[in-house]
Amino acid sequence: MNIETILSRIKNNSTNTVCVIDADGREIMRCFSEVAADIEKIIAEIEKSGLQKGDRVAMCSANTYEWIVWDIALLVSGMVSFMLPEEQLEQITFETVLALQEKHRISLFVLSPSLFEALSPQNDNVLPMAIENVHINAHIKMHCGIHSEDLMSCIYSSGTTGRPKGLLISKHGLMNLLYHYNKTFGIYNTDLFLTFLPFSGQQQRNAYYGCLYYGCSFISVPHSRIFQVLKEKKPTCMIAPPVFYETIYKIAANHARPNANRSGQDAVGPNNTEQCDGARLTNIFGGNIRYLITGMAPINRLILEYYWQQNIALYEAYGINESGIVTWNCPGNVKLGSQGRLTEENSIRLAHDGEVIVARQYPLSIGYFDSPEQDQENTFIGSGEVATGDIAEIDEKGFLTLIGRKKAIIVTKQGKKFHPEEIEKKLSEFKCIEKSVVVSDDTSSEIIAILKVSTYDDIMHNQLAKIVSTINVTLSDYMKIDRFIAIDCPVTRENGLLTHSMKINRRQFVEQFILKSVSPPKEHANG
Repeated sequence: MNIETILSRIKNNSTNTVCVIDADGREIMRCFSEVAADIEKIIAEIEKSGLQKGDRVAMCSANTYEWIVWDIALLVSGMVSFMLPEEQLEQITFETVLALQEKHRISLFVLSPSLFEALSPQNDNVLPMAIENVHINAHIKMHCGIHSEDLMSCIYSSGTTGRPKGLLISKHGLMNLLYHYNKTFGIYNTDLFLTFLPFSGQQQRNAYYGCLYYGCSFISVPHSRIFQVLKEKKPTCMIAPPVFYETIYKIAANHARPNANRSGQDAVGPNNTEQCDGARLTNIFGGNIRYLITGMAPINRLILEYYWQQNIALYEAYGINESGIVTWNCPGNVKLGSQGRLTEENSIRLAHDGEVIVARQYPLSIGYFDSPEQDQENTFIGSGEVATGDIAEIDEKGFLTLIGRKKAIIVTKQGKKFHPEEIEKKLSEFKCIEKSVVVSDDTSSEIIAILKVSTYDDIMHNQLAKIVSTINVTLSDYMKIDRFIAIDCPVTRENGLLTHSMKINRRQFVEQFILKSVSPPKEHANG
């Protein structure tokens, strides 16, 4: 298996398609053979240019058809794509381009047409992301100087520290991941895979690589048009973060209970998922789903149960960008509430403290760049092993269940340790709580639960107080919630409360609602 043969595999396929829809609803759809012809146009220009194998070519754009064409052309030509995050589009200046070029020895920049026009660069090494009338400088002088046959891409992975880490992506690691994915789930020519997250994230690129390589139609849609496209295009499979599936569940639930209120057991007790309209859930997805996958962050088990009750297979998986997908629930192997079984036999071990250590011959990433040396040493720990920072348990049947993040462990003033995720799982069982983040106040040593609700009033205040009291009865004394803070502002990437990969950003919750109180919280002392 060789990812660089992807072009030859799609040349004669006039059945499957690539479709990209932009925020304005403009749609570009090409069959695979047409995609191959466009890729060959870029390859021809690369071959005439001054680019050398192993040179770094930076790309920055929103999701477009041209992005896919350029990405594959660079891969097949032996270039190393250097992916600038989509959220940096508005921050890039011509001075930024020059600084990046020098720092990372980037030979060529390929930018979205709008960004290119805004910069008006007087530089032959900066091009608009187009397919026709492309002319690459024949006298490129900036070369990487280091050529690795296995390195295919440099990407940035958003973390909770506030500083993205640069990851070096491996061709062998990618093909290893795609091989096991196809072996487990099947990638068929009758499938239509949908994604709505940025192509600058490795997971979305893995998706279209797999679709092109194995022959499966692919569609990218902006999140603002996701519901319309689900109904119109009727995808068969997709991978999305928990917040997406939770949102769809709520839409189906509200449709089923238009007169639901927030009083009584319905609001205080655990979610009654059977009340939702299963037919509406199926229709929202277009009625043609073969399977769905989630990961990236914890998902409420009751949401998982509901999807399965409606005969929609929603598989929970676990992975990190450094190593790729580590475990997954999959056809014939499902344990709800777990993150599944190993994607490869004997590919992990648990350290003495329960940390998941991944050990595989071909990890997705071969190391960091543009990151502190200490991060490299703490994560890539030698002998091909990757330390994940996640604490987990493995049962007798091989199902892995995450307990929490190693760095999120709370240490009380008595020296006791516990994972805040244990309490958050209990809080998530109550449907009036949309999100929960449990933290320790360094000043007072209090255990604080920050609870996201849709609206906050006296009724909701009393319900939350009752929920906290109910949960505290089940907790050891050192874990009990001392007070809660209710918030009703959005939890989004835009305000920093979610990371780029849609995970809870604990640091920002503490800064905004405990240290700074940007959005004035409503506090309640338990007791």
